Amino acid sequence: MIYTGDYTAANIYGTSNGFKIKATTTDTDTFLSVKLTVNFNGEEWIHTFEVPFFQNKAELYIENYIHSIITQKFSVPSFFVNDYKINSYDLATVKMEVSEMKATVSVSAHVSTFYMVLGNFVTVSQSALTSGNIYTLPSNQSNYVSENGMLSFTFLSLTLPDTLTVNDGVTSSIKTLPTVTSSKKLHTLTVPVEKIKSGASDSLLLRLNFGSNSYAELGTFNIQYEGIDHNLIAYQNEFGTLSVMELTGELQTDEQYKESVFRHSNNKKVSLTPTKIEIKKMYAINTGYKRDDSKYEMLRSLLKSFNRYI
Repeated sequence: MIYTGDYTAANIYGTSNGFKIKATTTDTDTFLSVKLTVNFNGEEWIHTFEVPFFQNKAELYIENYIHSIITQKFSVPSFFVNDYKINSYDLATVKMEVSEMKATVSVSAHVSTFYMVLGNFVTVSQSALTSGNIYTLPSNQSNYVSENGMLSFTFLSLTLPDTLTVNDGVTSSIKTLPTVTSSKKLHTLTVPVEKIKSGASDSLLLRLNFGSNSYAELGTFNIQYEGIDHNLIAYQNEFGTLSVMELTGELQTDEQYKESVFRHSNNKKVSLTPTKIEIKKMYAINTGYKRDDSKYEMLRSLLKSFNRYI
């Protein structure tokens, strides 16, 4: 057996890259056995797949399997509406044991361990992170926010940022971020717009600083009128981290009440006893103006998310 798959040791992969475990053989009467041991958020999953060879090739698609593990074990991290917050997340550690089997006997094998994150992005090597490289993941973030809004940025790094540079076109100011330690590689920074607004301009260029030598450009963001109402919805984004979407349209609520009663008679007296009470509260939020394509993409990501929090 020759392993020809897309996964190699110590790399970080997305679960939407379309990658596969692949192998070829010159033998006959064999099949491919793939044992996956996945560790995520302190739990372990072990599953063995059996794949037939067809025309001497075997392929296995595992992205959906890893995706389901990550999404079902997500818990919303804490974040502050009025202050900066850095949250760190586990990567799914995948040990892959590939064996060419003849009946119950392994005739050749290949083993490697790698990491997976939700989403689609260029593969990142562990060695690149060890060398100090920083990778911002392309999570959707609207460039138009109100003073009450919140920005969120996701990145892969072995170090954490210490300051945020805010350039309003006239001056640059340095905002100190909270001191956090973490051995994890995947992180999100949430930034309340109130903390970075400037009296000189509504257009702000942001840069995330990792010590004195490394930084990541975050882009330009424009502060807009806050709208009729103001609501923030946190959700698990396409990379399995936290995003916060700001909705500035009208918020409407509708409460429905339903009661089931038991009717019984005693000495010509009729009594009604409640047996079940249901209260349903529905929310309808107008998104407000969507001024860039990223806001549409955030809405699409929000609707597809398995985990949403108002």
